[in-house]
Amino acid sequence: MGRKMMGWNEILGTNVHEYQADKGAAAELELSKSSVVHFWKADIKPMTEAPENGYTIVDSLHTETYLDYSYDNISLKRSYDFDPIPKDLSPEYHNRIVGIGCQMWGRMDSCQWVYGFHDFYDFSKDCRLCRSGMYTTSTKRF
Repeated sequence: MGRKMMGWNEILGTNVHEYQADKGAAAELELSKSSVVHFWKADIKPMTEAPENGYTIVDSLHTETYLDYSYDNISLKRSYDFDPIPKDLSPEYHNRIVGIGCQMWGRMDSCQWVYGFHDFYDFSKDCRLCRSGMYTTSTKRF
């Protein structure tokens, strides 16, 4: 099977942070089409363009999948309703979306989580996002 390069969507050469001075600077080299692009932040447009340009995608849009975001930011219903296939993506490219990613950022201090809410937030969102990745929108029941 071999190995594949996988990286956050910045590997396409576009800036996703508003604080970066060189907004819109294009990459100097074209990324190999065998690479997997892990979309986490940006406008949805690049996520629909990348599969059309031959790239494989893992959808981990931070506004939908981050496990350490509070329920005020991402409710359980919202995480359950998450569809990793962008609405504007033509059906012929749906097979290019190969999965979802669910990130949790934190830090450990003396082998203990600095924030004590991770277990509470994570388990219920894990279950909802797992189902979001396994079922089509039409077969989900909240």
